[in-house]
Amino acid sequence: MQKEQKETILKTILDLHSWREKYNGTDIGLGTDEYNSEILHYPQAYAVWGAGYVNLYKSTNNEIYLKNARSCASWLLANPNPRYKGLCWGLPFNWVSNETNIPICVTTLYCANLFFKLFELNQDPEMKSILLSIRKWLIEDNGYIIDLKRTKGIYFKYANDPAFSKSVNFCLTAMASGFFSKLHKYEIGDKETNSYFATSCARFVLKSQQPNGFWYYDDHLHKIDLIHSALLLEGLGHFYNYSDFFKDEAKEGLKSGLNFLANKMIKKDGYSLEIYPSIFICPWRINDYKWLALYLYNVIFNRKKLETRVFGYGITIKALSVCKNIDEQLATNSANILIRYLTNNHLTENNAFRFRPDIPNEYIRDQGHIFDGLTHFLTV
Repeated sequence: MQKEQKETILKTILDLHSWREKYNGTDIGLGTDEYNSEILHYPQAYAVWGAGYVNLYKSTNNEIYLKNARSCASWLLANPNPRYKGLCWGLPFNWVSNETNIPICVTTLYCANLFFKLFELNQDPEMKSILLSIRKWLIEDNGYIIDLKRTKGIYFKYANDPAFSKSVNFCLTAMASGFFSKLHKYEIGDKETNSYFATSCARFVLKSQQPNGFWYYDDHLHKIDLIHSALLLEGLGHFYNYSDFFKDEAKEGLKSGLNFLANKMIKKDGYSLEIYPSIFICPWRINDYKWLALYLYNVIFNRKKLETRVFGYGITIKALSVCKNIDEQLATNSANILIRYLTNNHLTENNAFRFRPDIPNEYIRDQGHIFDGLTHFLTV
């Protein structure tokens, strides 16, 4: 990365940090959200801001940022879901389920990522205990399903609640494969269990990939969306980067998925689709014709409605950074295009990022994902 480009990205990151300080002070994950207008504490916001602060500390050696990261970790440790023995987190409002703060696999794995980043700084034994507690929740409390018929792998439940049991979500199982690969690499817990879950999750994900290189959001709604595709690539990328299990197969799947994401979902100017129209690939699998009609209407009359929500850019920039060793040129060029588009079209006068070009809302989780993505890109 050229010095001038690095300085420009760092300025954007520091400006966003300053916005966050003015917005919520020491309550780093406090704010509003697209799903709830109340000012609430979001575990996921603490997780992604905290991870970003670890990245920023590594780039600058400024202890203030490490202090912020540890503050995020402390808040998470003080506010897990109290119903379970293992550490876990969810959303601070009712979503899908009737229960507030029901632990969600994706949210909990985001939190695990922060604790891993802190562990990697100095191999802190306390972080080991925390990560083992999260592992316990994932396996024993949240639960998983063995797919005996199709893939011979396993997949994790979105949440241990009947409201979430209708479909199989691929990205969270990819994230789990990355989580267990890190545990295996650092010998946190028994290696046999970690290797089993790392490989079984990765196997399930790789065997669920479609011939064109993409993955569906789940096995129920056959839609291809940017955010969960990027999360999947990030998780599978961590599996590849942290383990030595079936490297060739994992690299082939990642390369195919990266090519689809970069060439189909990201346009040349950086504008990115929220959902790729799968009718162009497999029209016989369309099962939501109302959505299709709305999509075609927006293609003609309202292009802004098709654009990904702003945090999709942050998540995708991070996924591209994780996958740089799969195809460095494609990943780096695509990330640079996204950063340029993001700053040119979404940056507000407050130095935060608007939800969409025509919607000025600055949500705390969205800003955190962008902060995490930009800082990660800066460090790799």
